[in-house]
Amino acid sequence: MLYRIKAAETELRASASDTAASNGTLFEGEDIGEGIETADRLWLKVDFGPLPSQKGFVLAADCQDQAGEPRRQVPRESFVHACVTTELRFNDDAAIKPWPVLADFLVARAIIETGIGNAQPIIPGSDGVGPLQVSRKEWAAFVANGGALVRHATEVDRQDPIRQIDAAAYRMHDDTAKLSKIRTPEGSNDPFVPQFLDVFFAYLTDSPEAALALRDAMVTLENRTEPVTKFLHGPLTDDQISFVHNARTRFFGSQSSPKTLNEVVTGVGDILDKALKQAFDDIKRFIPEAVPVTSVPELGGAGATFVEKAPIIMRALMADFGFKDFQAAAILGNIGQECGGFTLFQERHPISGRGGIGWCQWTADRRVNYENFCRDNQLDPQSDKANYSFMKHEMTNTSERGVVARLQATTEINAATELFMRVYERPGIPALEKRQTWAQRALSAFKGIGTLGTDAQTLQQQINAGRIIFDSATLKNELLGLNTGTKVSPKLQALVLKISQLVPVIRISSLVRSGTGSHHTEGRAVDIGNEEIAGGLLPLIATADQVVQLGIDELIFDAAILHEADRNKFNFDQGAKHNFNESTLNQHGNHIHFAVLA
Repeated sequence: MLYRIKAAETELRASASDTAASNGTLFEGEDIGEGIETADRLWLKVDFGPLPSQKGFVLAADCQDQAGEPRRQVPRESFVHACVTTELRFNDDAAIKPWPVLADFLVARAIIETGIGNAQPIIPGSDGVGPLQVSRKEWAAFVANGGALVRHATEVDRQDPIRQIDAAAYRMHDDTAKLSKIRTPEGSNDPFVPQFLDVFFAYLTDSPEAALALRDAMVTLENRTEPVTKFLHGPLTDDQISFVHNARTRFFGSQSSPKTLNEVVTGVGDILDKALKQAFDDIKRFIPEAVPVTSVPELGGAGATFVEKAPIIMRALMADFGFKDFQAAAILGNIGQECGGFTLFQERHPISGRGGIGWCQWTADRRVNYENFCRDNQLDPQSDKANYSFMKHEMTNTSERGVVARLQATTEINAATELFMRVYERPGIPALEKRQTWAQRALSAFKGIGTLGTDAQTLQQQINAGRIIFDSATLKNELLGLNTGTKVSPKLQALVLKISQLVPVIRISSLVRSGTGSHHTEGRAVDIGNEEIAGGLLPLIATADQVVQLGIDELIFDAAILHEADRNKFNFDQGAKHNFNESTLNQHGNHIHFAVLA
């Protein structure tokens, strides 16, 4: 059971005794996670964090069971934003390569499981909770194997609708890696690349082997009308098959009335496709500037967005082929459409064969040529250098070279984009308007790259010294003013610089956002994600004099995290002390929010 303190305050004891040493004081409303009753049922043994003040024994009479209580809901935008941030952070870690995490899949899983609701366990027989229904088993696997990616490791963290995203992200990576390892012949340098449907079946059945068994069975037409249960035998035990039917009746049917193989594979495929589309739409709606990548940083830098990579690639094309800026942008417009703005290396749902790979989603013979080119030149196929070098090779040394002169003869960006699509890409689905939109975006980015100011130069020094770190490389460019679109204000840069000089290290988790109703959209707000520095930082900053001196408009942090009775102890709004409501405080326990005056 999960517990919360109901007494005004109580002591966390080192052992189950009133006279034992106190590890700290707990206050009303504080979540203490899972509790184990002592034999006399007078005490609960708890462990809800890594600190000594988060472990020990508390009087059972001072606690209440959280069962049946409504769970704190998280705004859809916040959840989607957290999934994108998690993708960027995970994919920046070398241990994740070559099997990256994709925010679309994480959001889609939450859509399918709960509609992105912070739910109690709703899967029969499972202890999974939250938007992603993360189970104790899934959480334990992440904590045990996630290495440096593990920031939060307690049961309370698993219950948190945002922090549990890490476990789902690791699960996606781990299942993808296992699927590839099982199917790739030993010694082969051409690894099997699973589709999202394979990864989702591995999750539903808790077995990569079962997911591949379903894939293989679909190859034979006669199998498709057989009960799906037939093809789960072998990869799964009888008990595991029973669990799948009982827990996942929606997808597999019941054990007494199982669905056919075809009904399962096509049905789950349709559900996943719809959820992925909704996930992409959510990301586009809430954070259109967040276009994460999985490539290495030869050209654009790991984690760079499309609008940050495009100008660098355009300059290379203009230097190598003499293209005008709009002609180079036309190429980037096609690339943007083909690989989702550098989000996709492998085609998601190929109609046949292995599908396309790379910037231009090279297929069939061109895919083989690309793979051979990378092998012969000892290039990582997922790297920017490999993609650009092969595209340049095709446009210089192969029958594709005819596109160069024809592109040079174009006079405006839309015509150039269409020509490159028809002559070089030759896609099955043209989607010309989308390509032209990507091209316009690339050209705008090319004309809008910024430079460092004085405070930004000092910030760069702090970054180089490891005093400022980021959840994604995109945030670094935003802080330094090197992004396109909305820039952070000089006042915000000055505030971040000051904060970085007061504590050993700050971790920035959010800066510029799209939309309305937030100072983030104006470049006036920053979120500091390592909330553990709050106890040392906020007493130095959250004073009337400092707020005026630093031009602070808003400061929001839930001081209950520091065991303060006044949750609004450090908070300001419009430069004055302010008590924010419970909903706002609940959203500011895992980061410190600052905004500066205009």
